[in-house]
Amino acid sequence: MPNPPSPRILRQTFGDDDPRTLKIQGRQADVLARLDRQEEAVRSYDHILQALTRQTKPDQRWIARTRLQLEFLKLNPDDPQTVTAILNRIAVFETEFPSDAGFAESRQEQLVTTLLAVGQTKVAFQIMDSMLKQLRQQIRVDIWGMSAQQQADYLVFADGSRFFSAIAAAVGHLDSADVIRQSSEWLINGKGLVREAQSVQSGYRDDLQRRQSWADEPYVTATDVRQALPDGAVFVDLIRYDVSADSSSRENQSASHYAAWLTPKAGSQQIILLGDAQQIDSQIAELRTQLTQTARRVSEIGPAEAMAILKPALQAVSRQVWRPIAAACKESRLLIISPDQSTWLLPWSALLNDDDRTFAVETHRLQLELSGRDLLLQDNNDVGPAAIFADPDYGPVRNADAAPEGRGPGFIGKVPSVSALAYSAQEAAAARPALELVTGRPPVMLLGQQAEESRFKQLHSPAVVLLSTHGFFLASPDLPVDVADTGDPLLRCGLMLAGANRHRAIDQLDNDGVLTGLEILQSDLRHTQLAVLSACETGVGRLEATGGVIGLRRAFHLAGVRCVMSTLWSIPDLETALLVRNFFDSLTRTADVRSALQAAQRQRIQELRSRHGAAHPYFWAAFTVSGNCSRTSLQPSL
Repeated sequence: MPNPPSPRILRQTFGDDDPRTLKIQGRQADVLARLDRQEEAVRSYDHILQALTRQTKPDQRWIARTRLQLEFLKLNPDDPQTVTAILNRIAVFETEFPSDAGFAESRQEQLVTTLLAVGQTKVAFQIMDSMLKQLRQQIRVDIWGMSAQQQADYLVFADGSRFFSAIAAAVGHLDSADVIRQSSEWLINGKGLVREAQSVQSGYRDDLQRRQSWADEPYVTATDVRQALPDGAVFVDLIRYDVSADSSSRENQSASHYAAWLTPKAGSQQIILLGDAQQIDSQIAELRTQLTQTARRVSEIGPAEAMAILKPALQAVSRQVWRPIAAACKESRLLIISPDQSTWLLPWSALLNDDDRTFAVETHRLQLELSGRDLLLQDNNDVGPAAIFADPDYGPVRNADAAPEGRGPGFIGKVPSVSALAYSAQEAAAARPALELVTGRPPVMLLGQQAEESRFKQLHSPAVVLLSTHGFFLASPDLPVDVADTGDPLLRCGLMLAGANRHRAIDQLDNDGVLTGLEILQSDLRHTQLAVLSACETGVGRLEATGGVIGLRRAFHLAGVRCVMSTLWSIPDLETALLVRNFFDSLTRTADVRSALQAAQRQRIQELRSRHGAAHPYFWAAFTVSGNCSRTSLQPSL
């Protein structure tokens, strides 16, 4: 491609005011500005501006852009008046030329970078705060009606690196209370946006009034979250962010880190830097591998030796993630955690305290939340009786692919036949009196052939639903081609109900006994307060940046369930039945679901230590709770 003609040749050929001449001069002025040759750049922009205004039909958009460039060249970062002048100019430009919003946004980012470089931190973060608030409002309007995948893709396009650049900048100012507060609010309002939109728009895609109402919902502040927290609690908000997004980051830092924003009920907020994200992700993956591998060797080498082999992996993650958070939270014993990326797959209750002997669940109550906004959700007691699905009659087992003992198919690539669970009926019998006590009426019992998919789909807001059965999550590389092509992770997870061994394909949304996440999403659980998913891998799925895990737990939350109790791995049948029995027994005596799960896990730890000298986490730590977990929501309606 030949080089463009020089400005001198263009002037000689077309004249000084010709648009072709001015465009080349504009490019040269941009280069001069980047080279800090300010005086030359100012002269060039001045000439372009004068030439444009002399034209018969001046290009107003071009004039406005050139004026903005001049304002930046004349900026004195220490003079609030010049900063205000640029902000006003940008605001006017956005109003007059909305189709050129990208240019205005780039000028805002340029202004922030300039202010941070000269130490004008307060003003820079005020501008970032305003930018992100405006962006969130616009995104809440735009993503309505899109599918979950379209929404996730749009967030990458619309948000780009701006959100993470702001987070990276905030991490560089740990001594500023204002910066910590503002950035904590970016996480509170930014995380979980796709799931929140999916929950609100379900069944209302064409309702423009509902769309605008959701878009206009108020920005949640750190003060709002503090007021929603129980006494003595700390909200722990984690994020995996790109360090290189902050221009002030050191070159020897790796690309991504984890950090945690701590918001206590009372006291100062703070940010805890947890370290290299790749290292933490690897430690979590290693821990999950070791949990399964050492559990399989328990009968061979004994529980104490299996725990000794597992301990180094537990210690590594605990030192990196849990102990810095626990130390910063001081005396607080209730931590409401919003994980990010692979920390969603972390068995938080099994992490080791400083003594290298006790588990986190022995000293703390733990609850997971997708975002801080979820803490403000209101309960609704307009619910029906609890429902228990247990001991399903799966139908004849095909010997070639029968599942091993446990509560998952144990077969990657398809959903195989499954065998009856020996302890599921006992689990249901133990849960029945507890659910009658906490809800005020007998639960609906659906066992054997009655534990049908069609009966689940007929539910209307049961107060509590317990599903004691086999569960599955199919990883993408191992999916059948027809399922992989859908791209929908909610078709890759499900629960096995009566007749499941006769099913044709998991992408069929009929009553074939395989209840997929997509079918759960379409169910009426709008006011259900608690779902106990006593099955394998109900808390795993596809990880989504700032959006949690897309799997069975997500499906139940999207369907309207306030609190979901789910599992992080393939759980053993007998130990699961014992823990769930202890959970429901504790639920009749304790204040909330968090306390009930903590009591049940502590009881299992004590029993295992007493019997075997060690309490391997595989047998008790798979269950986690997420969402609004207050027992008051389980009280019967008056």
